[in-house]
Amino acid sequence: MDKSACKEAFSGVYSALFTAYDDEGKVSPERLRALIEFQLERGLRGAFITGSTGEGLLLSMDERKLVAETAVAALKGRGISIVHVGHLATDGAVELARHAESIGADMVGTIPPIYYPVGNEGVLQYYRTIAESVSLPVLIYNIPDKTGVTLTDELWLELFAVDNLIGMKYTGSDLYYMRNIIELLEGKALVLSGSDELCLPALTMGADGSIGTTQNIAPEWFVKIRELFLTGDIHQARELQYEVNRLIKYWLAHGRLAGCKATAAVRGVPVGGVRAPLPPLTEEEGAAMTEFAREFFGVPG
Repeated sequence: MDKSACKEAFSGVYSALFTAYDDEGKVSPERLRALIEFQLERGLRGAFITGSTGEGLLLSMDERKLVAETAVAALKGRGISIVHVGHLATDGAVELARHAESIGADMVGTIPPIYYPVGNEGVLQYYRTIAESVSLPVLIYNIPDKTGVTLTDELWLELFAVDNLIGMKYTGSDLYYMRNIIELLEGKALVLSGSDELCLPALTMGADGSIGTTQNIAPEWFVKIRELFLTGDIHQARELQYEVNRLIKYWLAHGRLAGCKATAAVRGVPVGGVRAPLPPLTEEEGAAMTEFAREFFGVPG
């Protein structure tokens, strides 16, 4: 697989897509399609499906497949679909990867093995097995703070030798580490940043785009940040990053993921709550987040 061509083909700004629920807490294909339409209209390149923000590890296999089927179909011909297939068991990840390929996804991605300490050889074998099970490009979801797995330089070189493993989504604040990986892999790897508050700094350190939670509700900010960066207008890009960071700071303090999902309703695309054990919004958090979001987006109360 031509990795430099993949880097060019998949650069851009993506949402870490919410999984939308109905009022009873069941996956809602209708709400999911409306959310994707909202994002495409505002310039997103596509979506990262059933990842951390998509609560993928809290969904059943059937629910993960339903979300993937709905999102891939909605994006087909208009946006790029990256399906997260991470699973505690390698066989589960392979099943999800093969399903993603069968429904026409453009790429799959996965966190490394979690909970059981399997060492570098176990991590390598996990990714090799998934990559060999499909012909799609494979993205490493590198989120060490959540997985407890830090990939060494030696392991990166072995992983990148896998034919269809093309790069990573990096969610972390150590942009020195991110840059070292870019240089280690000779600039051929696709690198998408996952820390929304560091979107612009990551671009200046060589990221090809971003995948993030806040891109669900404020996609146009991140699209514009990247456009301004590419045209050299760092000052205006910085101002937009500062502005959207105020939104990020607020939803992190008022319900975290549940708070961010509540904001979607303010923009006209309700997506429901969160799946237990993630904490739901308190009444006070919900009211505060809604009031702030209305002011931020200029939506009348």
